[in-house]
Amino acid sequence: MRRQKEELDAKNVQVRQQQHGGGRSGLMQAASLPVLEKVADVGDLAAVWRAVRKYVASSVKYIDNVLGHCCRIESLDADLLEAVLFVPGNQRSFANGKPQLKIEEGVRAVTGLPLKLKLHFGEEVVKAPEAEASVGGIAAQRVPPEVIRAVESQAVIKELIKKLDARVVHVELMGAGETE
Repeated sequence: MRRQKEELDAKNVQVRQQQHGGGRSGLMQAASLPVLEKVADVGDLAAVWRAVRKYVASSVKYIDNVLGHCCRIESLDADLLEAVLFVPGNQRSFANGKPQLKIEEGVRAVTGLPLKLKLHFGEEVVKAPEAEASVGGIAAQRVPPEVIRAVESQAVIKELIKKLDARVVHVELMGAGETE
């Protein structure tokens, strides 16, 4: 009896998806496509990196949030089909794997060339600029020390700092009425 009910429920879901065009509207599908901004001059490495950041941020925002401000394209050789991305040494463990593949996809998309991305890990540590405009259009700002102190004075945060030997490194200020 239970199995028959599960089969019937699965069948009903399948019928509903067929009636509604697969369950996703065309608008939703279009919204999930990456933002593609082709770069006319592949010699302009800063423009290529900006376009790659937009492309990556439109589908996997955390990659741009972590690597966008501190990485840069060091070289792009259209003849050798190779691009070299500088990554600070403190981001070595994060840059390999999926982020590298997604950035390589972005470089290929914005240049229109089948480039291979190589990572160059440097010893310098690049910090986030104090007020760089992010790809999403919201400016990142330095958090005043009094805000950090106010956050650290909250009971829950105090307990976390004590138990985990942690410190506050990022504060996201929310507008009135916003909840997460």
